[in-house]
Amino acid sequence: MGSERNSHHDEVLVEAEIITNDIISNDQQDDEKAPLNHANTNTERRDPSPLSCRSMNSQCSILSIRSVDWQKTQQEAILLLDLAIPQTFLQLGLIWASALTASYVGRRMGSIYLDGFTLGNLTGNLFISSLLQGILSASDTLSPQAFGAGNDREVGLLAIRGFVVSLVVTVPILVVLFSSLERIFQQLHQDPLVAELAKTWFQVFSLGLPFYSLSMMMWRFLAAQGLMMPQVIVGAIANLVVLPLCLELCIKWFDFIGSAIAITSFSIVHTAMLWFYLWRYQPHSRASWPGLSRDVWKEALAWEPLVHFVRLGLGGMLCSCEWIYWEILVLMAGSLGVVPLSAQTIANMVVEVFFMLPIGVGIGLTIRIGATLSVSVARAQVLAMASLFFGTIAFALLSMVVYYQQNLIVSFFTVEPDVIEACRAIWWKVALLNFNCGIYGIVTGIATGLGMQWTLGIASLVALVVLGLPLAYYFAIVQGGGLSAIWFWMNPPYALVSFILLICFTKVDWNAIAADIMQRERSGDDHRNKDPEQPNVTMNGYGSTDHHQMVTDVGTAASQA
Repeated sequence: MGSERNSHHDEVLVEAEIITNDIISNDQQDDEKAPLNHANTNTERRDPSPLSCRSMNSQCSILSIRSVDWQKTQQEAILLLDLAIPQTFLQLGLIWASALTASYVGRRMGSIYLDGFTLGNLTGNLFISSLLQGILSASDTLSPQAFGAGNDREVGLLAIRGFVVSLVVTVPILVVLFSSLERIFQQLHQDPLVAELAKTWFQVFSLGLPFYSLSMMMWRFLAAQGLMMPQVIVGAIANLVVLPLCLELCIKWFDFIGSAIAITSFSIVHTAMLWFYLWRYQPHSRASWPGLSRDVWKEALAWEPLVHFVRLGLGGMLCSCEWIYWEILVLMAGSLGVVPLSAQTIANMVVEVFFMLPIGVGIGLTIRIGATLSVSVARAQVLAMASLFFGTIAFALLSMVVYYQQNLIVSFFTVEPDVIEACRAIWWKVALLNFNCGIYGIVTGIATGLGMQWTLGIASLVALVVLGLPLAYYFAIVQGGGLSAIWFWMNPPYALVSFILLICFTKVDWNAIAADIMQRERSGDDHRNKDPEQPNVTMNGYGSTDHHQMVTDVGTAASQA
């Protein structure tokens, strides 16, 4: 049985290598004909076959890096910034929604209602947002890879597949929480009134799950094609106009429960606006949306690609242990008293806001590496190394700014001397964690782009939960180190995860990953670019800047319209 499987695998590899070498041969012929054929002037020379490099991986990597088209690599860096900057603002928008709602509830209703909102929102983050981010990390990996390989149709199929899987994973959990959440809170020794408020808030909030999931899938559908402006425009209108209006009206009419109604209404309106933009302007590649016919649903939910998607997504869900890690640390700080909890809240907010920059870069890296691998392995490697190098310098400088501006930063949150002093005692550890989280955000993006969710998830589970939490508890609670010990022992786990992933990046066969992408996306050849009016973007690939420029031009024209 094993020999048959190996034999079949070898046949697949040989077939894929023949395909790859044919592409390379065609590209080389096109380069020779370029002076005579204007239609081929944009065709770029690919790297040596990923499969032909498998037996001499190190030598091939050196040769391919030496032969990198550095002009294309510089263009890749620009494309990465085009993705990273909007992504950072979009991530900040997620924080803005929670922060603005907390501000409305806290200022107008008092601490009891604020605690109810905080507990309900925490439950939503832990059981909805974290699980959705985890399972949909499969789309983060597969969609750019499909688009980069020229299989535009698969991007739309992945959007349908991801939406269905996200509902299948989260709805059963919501059913359980909907009926038993208050009892769970009481068993965790929460105040009965706070538990009742949190349960009611969460029940209303959970009604927006289908719209939130649909919004996340549309976001990934567009991001895989390098289309960020529709999301930025819609996100800005929704966060700066729709959300404040919903909070103002709903809290006025429905009191505390109005804050949950406002968040749910905001999610519905935001999703509807993004859908309307896609329907009206259609900035995406036409071939990337196959429609919603019965045959399309069958294709999207076919067993083999569905299993592959879920397998990647489960690895991404394992990465969600980081959310659990942070929430337990908050509970640990809360057991130390009111002042340590206040200092913990301020430090958490600073790290969370700072982390939006590296996570924006990381998401951009996920998209660009996934899209570039099928075109140029060496260029993807250079992009990853350059991002790590310049990111390390940038995050070190920003962390120094955070450290030296601690008085200014803390003054935005409190004027109480005890809390200010507690922040001062931990601030150098906060600045150091900003740096470590910055590196962590970049390596997370690289790992997701390579489809290494399980490696990332296991490393995070071991470093953060298995090692990090016991160490923090022992030195902070058992040994009496307090909040200072918690923040000191938060740094080694993040540094360990980054170190493990960096080692894995040097050991993993990037050429094999590229070959697997080409073999997998080859199945979509018959469906590509059926629209006669749609330019053939397969030849240059999204990993090349030509495909990106074509799609960007379509999006720009739509925005101007």
